[in-house]
Amino acid sequence: MVLLAGAAGLVVRGTVFVLLPGVVVDHELAGTSVAAQDRLKAVNDVRTTLLQMVGGLVVLFGAYATWRQLRVSQDGLRATQGGYVTDRFSRAVDQLGSTAGSRCSGVRGRVYADIRRAGAAEE
Repeated sequence: MVLLAGAAGLVVRGTVFVLLPGVVVDHELAGTSVAAQDRLKAVNDVRTTLLQMVGGLVVLFGAYATWRQLRVSQDGLRATQGGYVTDRFSRAVDQLGSTAGSRCSGVRGRVYADIRRAGAAEE
């Protein structure tokens, strides 16, 4: 199946870069007589233009793929940073609860930590 797709790709490329430029030049000349050298130059100019278009599309696709990857990386970084903040907040609350010596402040601190985690999960 892959071999068939590769063969089809070669046929399309061959048509676009070998046959199409000659057809375009013949259409533009519309039967006027031109020296063979000038016709070949015109065909090569059409091929050059087609290759530049393909190159531009490749560059645009690469820029889009890079932008998407950057967005995914930024989202992952934000999620990781949010987890670090929640973890540090929980540790600080635990330390405050153990330093105060009061069971009530430790429970209150854990409630605040749970609220913080719930807020981070919603983001």
